[in-house]
Amino acid sequence: YARSAVLSVEIGEPDQARVAMEAANDLASPSAGPVSTAVVGLIASLTGRSTASSDFEAAPDVIPGCAAVPAGWALALSGRLPEALHLLESAADTSRRLGKDGLLPAHLVALSGLRLASGRVSGGLAAADEALLLSRSIGASALVPRAQLALARAEAVAGRERECKAHVADAMDWCRAAQDTSLLVQASGVLGFLALSLGQPAEAVAQLEANPQIRLVEDAVLPWPGDLIEALIRLGARRQASALLAEMEELQAPPSALRCAIGRGRGLLAGDPDEAVAHLVAALRLARESGLRLEEARALTVLGEVLAAQGSADARRSILAGAALFDSLGAVQWRARAGRLLRETARPAAPPVSGQQERTGLAILTPQELSVARVVADGLTNQQAASALFVSVRTVEFHLSNAYRKLQVIRRSQLVRLVTAAREGEA
Repeated sequence: YARSAVLSVEIGEPDQARVAMEAANDLASPSAGPVSTAVVGLIASLTGRSTASSDFEAAPDVIPGCAAVPAGWALALSGRLPEALHLLESAADTSRRLGKDGLLPAHLVALSGLRLASGRVSGGLAAADEALLLSRSIGASALVPRAQLALARAEAVAGRERECKAHVADAMDWCRAAQDTSLLVQASGVLGFLALSLGQPAEAVAQLEANPQIRLVEDAVLPWPGDLIEALIRLGARRQASALLAEMEELQAPPSALRCAIGRGRGLLAGDPDEAVAHLVAALRLARESGLRLEEARALTVLGEVLAAQGSADARRSILAGAALFDSLGAVQWRARAGRLLRETARPAAPPVSGQQERTGLAILTPQELSVARVVADGLTNQQAASALFVSVRTVEFHLSNAYRKLQVIRRSQLVRLVTAAREGEA
């Protein structure tokens, strides 16, 4: 009966497994002890009828394949992503080949996240989608919201806003009913990342700060505390961002993805140009060494942003590399963000001149000053402009001040008239 229960779990028949275990326990077979504990834990994980952690701890010792998920996640957290991927790919292939449908959804959920971290967005979507379909077909109710959140995370990276929010909402309904706070944390993290990718730092902060446990989460795919740090910086809340950075830096052996995010935050906050570049280059190197392609693309883009603010000729090269990488990953919204940065750093076309005539009007502004002037002329406040351009309020104020001085204006209304006249001239 105990062996029958194990086989039933592996093929995705939790109800049959429960009946077999009840029979084994009624017979009081000595050999059923550890197997019973393991199977009860696995049945609970599939159906959501129990949350006893002691049930799960025995499972890897008696049922092959159960240890692949925690072992793979541990490898990924330590920066050994290629090894983690190999382990989970092999475990999923074995479960599929042997017909162990009960174990396969858990393998696929973990595999989806690791594929995302390595830049295989389409592969992450496929694994999560298969996990969700399989979980529903075998009645593994507790794995359904986990698969939904895995799919939502992949959709957030891919820029599928509507689908992502729908899957998060479905998962949260189940989490609230089951009082599963760990999955609610994941839901907040996914929505925060999505908002940041859409250029909505205020919404990102609202989502990420709504769940204080975000700061305690170790995630090998999306470093949610790092996303909160970046969103705070984008909103101009530099003191809060600095405090959270210091808190994250005190963690012992943080995940590689979070260490990359910490480097990005330090680069955005640094007052010294050389220090800013050093932090970002270190984050970029770590991302490449760890195989974290999404983090690599983000580091390249932020490095280009910082270099552009310094007037460096290398800025566009870094942004272009980040844009190309986002494009290859299928990260649509992040690619669009890099595209906006490229447009902002492009040199404006100079008007025709004759003889030694100097540039006049908006042509005398730098690309950064022109971008800020145009956004402000559209009616945005300094804080809204900072959010739209993915820079700090301080940066907006700096470029706006320079634009006022060069254009010899003292009021925003005067700036609006100049920008409007230039646009009408271009038309």
